[in-house]
Amino acid sequence: MASVAAHYYCMVLLAPPCATFSCVRSLPGGPPPLRWEAPPNLYGLPGLSMADAESVKVGTLLATRAAQMAKLCNQEKIPWVAENPKIRPGYPALFNIHEWLEVRKDPSTNEDVLEQCGYQSLVPRQPLQSSLKCTTLLGNVPLGGICRRCCHPKHTWVYKDGRSVE
Repeated sequence: MASVAAHYYCMVLLAPPCATFSCVRSLPGGPPPLRWEAPPNLYGLPGLSMADAESVKVGTLLATRAAQMAKLCNQEKIPWVAENPKIRPGYPALFNIHEWLEVRKDPSTNEDVLEQCGYQSLVPRQPLQSSLKCTTLLGNVPLGGICRRCCHPKHTWVYKDGRSVE
């Protein structure tokens, strides 16, 4: 943080890990949720295993540090952008912890949602799994020129075993 305060960097990109906040944790057959939509359970559900509680603690620490960095960048007029999954009602979201809510209230902070497209990605997808990931961007830079929707032609995914899916 000292190097940012000293203007060593001309821009900061923040992408704190979302694993413990992920709404995928609430889907049938997926891993169990570790957090809920609002405090106090946004900071971890009661009764977590020691390993899950530690994961939540580390995730919260990294989310908090990223918010502190964004706040510092706002104060120092250093451009920054942060990325995390789309904020969805009824699910936990990293950008909804207290520290990020303060950053989001700052008039210099802009917010937008876009689709991250996996077109021609080397990441294998399960059949019928969407290749789009809706993402929330925050930053003190203009976000208006960003392409918000995937505009690639339909793509057929072919797996090593020969299965395919559009």
